[in-house]
Amino acid sequence: MAKRRRKKKKNLAAHIALLLFLVLFASAAGYYAYVCQQWVGKFLPNTSVNGIDYSGMTAAEAEERFKETYAGRVLEIKEMDGTSEQIRYDDVDYHFTTGDTFEQLIDGQNIYKWPIAYMEPTVLTTEEGFDYSRDKLAEAVRSLDAITDPDIQDPVNAHIEKGENGYVLIEAVDGNRLDEEKVIACAEEAIESGASEINLSELGCYKTASLYADDPDLMDEFAALDQAQSVEITISLEGNTYETLDRSTFLPWMTYEDGQISFRSDAITEYTNQLAEKYNTYGKTRQFRTTEGDVIEVGGSEYDNYGYMMNVSESADLIAAALNSHVSQMIALSWYHYAMDRDEGGLSDFGSTYIEISLDEQHLWYYQDGELALDTSIVSGTATPKRATPTMVVQVLNKLTDHVMKGSYGESHADFVLNIHESGIHIHDSSWRDEYGDDIWLYDGSHGCINTPLYKMEPLYEMVSISTPVIIYDRWNHVESFENEMYSPKTDHEEDDEDRDDEDYDEDWDDEEQYDEEWSDEEEGSGGESSEFEVFTEDSYDEEGGSEDVSEYDEAYLEDADADYENEDYDE
Repeated sequence: MAKRRRKKKKNLAAHIALLLFLVLFASAAGYYAYVCQQWVGKFLPNTSVNGIDYSGMTAAEAEERFKETYAGRVLEIKEMDGTSEQIRYDDVDYHFTTGDTFEQLIDGQNIYKWPIAYMEPTVLTTEEGFDYSRDKLAEAVRSLDAITDPDIQDPVNAHIEKGENGYVLIEAVDGNRLDEEKVIACAEEAIESGASEINLSELGCYKTASLYADDPDLMDEFAALDQAQSVEITISLEGNTYETLDRSTFLPWMTYEDGQISFRSDAITEYTNQLAEKYNTYGKTRQFRTTEGDVIEVGGSEYDNYGYMMNVSESADLIAAALNSHVSQMIALSWYHYAMDRDEGGLSDFGSTYIEISLDEQHLWYYQDGELALDTSIVSGTATPKRATPTMVVQVLNKLTDHVMKGSYGESHADFVLNIHESGIHIHDSSWRDEYGDDIWLYDGSHGCINTPLYKMEPLYEMVSISTPVIIYDRWNHVESFENEMYSPKTDHEEDDEDRDDEDYDEDWDDEEQYDEEWSDEEEGSGGESSEFEVFTEDSYDEEGGSEDVSEYDEAYLEDADADYENEDYDE
């Protein structure tokens, strides 16, 4: 019985123990199962992915944790002026990617091994990547101040430019203009590599000039141009008078296009015309100091045949040729007519050897090298509008000996003749006269020639050369007086007429009027076919046997003589 009781007690204990075990096991199993359920959708304890601890995190929490690794990241862009700008990664939709999603990684866990996870770390790895919007990155780059600033300087190649003082070689300017496409490419590369900054200068993102001043071809081009613009042309204007033509004058005429240097022909012609206007003396009034020391105006008459007259067309061609040679030089211009010399101002051109004739003084002076070589009284053309010797600046065109002058008055012979005008005005001896000077010219003058005594004319003829200037002036303007009213020698030459009595003077004046009437009748009868003032040509000169050759300059005058002069009566 006791034995049975003891056996029952043992069985009860065993049952209790078993029951307790079962309760405990069930409790443990239940807890285990409960804990397992707690890890569903979460990373197990002590779990890391690519080195980042994600223990106990859901996929969403792990995603947020993953984003924190690049949250707020920026790309700093350094510019050449030391400033910098930023592009935020978030602004270009930058984000990481993995080969397996966090959900996939969690699903791949064995939640039932959670107890082991506490004891042994779980290290997971997966392929990481990233992605971003390239369009938004390009837009962000194009919005940088370094690209949108209106004051950005574009690069400028070295070049030749015409300035105020001439052509200059301008250095290249690189500027600060960025190459947008290159900046975008560099930004993409930086973001894809995870870089935090880029330096645009170091990466060569700025546009630069393609041609610099040290380029050999450009240097050669400018050297040729600089030589052309540095030319100085010294222009001889005869008589030790010069003008310098340099860039200060010709630069506005100078053009440079497509590597070709040229000078505007119209500007050269205009410049040459200005020189002609300034330095031509032919037909112009200029100052002359008389023997008596008075400074008077001479020249400007239609009869003038002496003075400088430039050939503008040929002279312009000479200047153009000198400029286009690109070599500094001295040139002489082309002239239709020359003179003996120029004074310091370049206007008077008589030199120191010339014949001076004063109609009011009825006197001739010949100066040779500044010294008076001969002087004599003369008789000029009768002081009437038709017969008066014109005031003029002329020259000795021809020299004749033993010459017969023919006209409506008949014939007259002269041993020595200096032709001074194409119309036939001469300086010659006049054997038919016994007296010279005083007021003879007022009532018994020549038909326009200058009559001189033979004993004076012969040495004058021998001394004078062809082209010698002849200055004829009348300070009293007798001819103009005749044109306005009948000339009265009594009123204009009181001192010359004091010795005359009124009766004799009137007779002389009546004789003069009668002489003019006879002369007028002769003119009408002759038909104006001949004159005392024979027009000289080379043929007539050869026939008369001139004592000196006709110079090339005189030939030009003879060739230019107006055909209207041929055999016409000078008085007409």
